[in-house]
Amino acid sequence: MPERDASSPEDPKDRRRRMDSPVLHDPGPLDPRVALSRAGGDGELLRQLAEIALPQLPQWVTEIGHALERDEWPTAKRVAHTLKNSADNFGAAAAVVAAHRLEQLAGKRNHLASHAALADVERAVKCLLPAVARLANTPSESGCV
Repeated sequence: MPERDASSPEDPKDRRRRMDSPVLHDPGPLDPRVALSRAGGDGELLRQLAEIALPQLPQWVTEIGHALERDEWPTAKRVAHTLKNSADNFGAAAAVVAAHRLEQLAGKRNHLASHAALADVERAVKCLLPAVARLANTPSESGCV
């Protein structure tokens, strides 16, 4: 990429290419740029959202597990949907995909596949929690294996 004059504006296409480069951009369990964007660019709001989500994420996983044990499919589907949307607010792609899959399977009342999908959600949330804790400026154990 040719060097640009610092006084001229950056071409948005060049910026997008640079930011989307896998070498330069490895978001980990969440994408802080997406998270900040979803908070309207307000870092304090993002910190507060992370603070709220931090205890909720594992509670939702537990609630889904209990709902699956009791064959409460609408509850499992609803809570998986809630978890998916919360994870999406942080740009947490792996957690979003896992929760979406679980939401779909719970909607189909697929017992075995739903339990397997719950294990994927548990892993994704365990990996996500330390990153959300960093956003909330709260110490947390590393949960990603």
